[in-house]
Amino acid sequence: MKKPRGCLFSLVVLVVAILVLGTISFFGGKFIDRFRRPWAYSQTEPLLIGKWRGSYKDPDGVAKSLEMEMFVPETDDKRWENAFRTRRRRSGRPRSRSINSFKGATVVVSPLGREEYEIWGHVHRDDYHQIDMTFEFDEKQILKVNNFYLHHAEQSRWQGDELNVTLLFVYRRPDNSAYSDSADPRYSKRVPVHLTRVEL
Repeated sequence: MKKPRGCLFSLVVLVVAILVLGTISFFGGKFIDRFRRPWAYSQTEPLLIGKWRGSYKDPDGVAKSLEMEMFVPETDDKRWENAFRTRRRRSGRPRSRSINSFKGATVVVSPLGREEYEIWGHVHRDDYHQIDMTFEFDEKQILKVNNFYLHHAEQSRWQGDELNVTLLFVYRRPDNSAYSDSADPRYSKRVPVHLTRVEL
């Protein structure tokens, strides 16, 4: 008795359909992202994504060098993975990140030592060149001297190969305790910084 081939044929059709739909999802998503996230995926304009370098003096007058790297929101490997993932969400479950959110890393070097931060940022949808950033410092790497650590950046704007930010700080002692004095202008000082793109 011959075995029915219907199940095998259906399985082949299903696999081919999954491959086709996944491929469409991958390339379609990349194409759409050129327009909805031009700051990360445009092929005609400079990107926010990449490395930036600058220098500044903190509120204590300490000269520091600053290097930032903005990461691509979704790598090709991750996009392929998502293209073939079954899209099931719990009812009412919120999305964890905005379409215009990004991550990054910052390294600050000075005579006081080396500071490493994670960046959590957001690009304004009404103006893709205006951004907000918050810096998260690894408290296990606290320096052995009092220091003004990065807290967040306001009035940040990038255009072409230039990035301008205004840094705000938090003052911490070696025991990681924070300190501030409203009568001392150092603790509320805003420091403008000009960064340029690092060509790879």
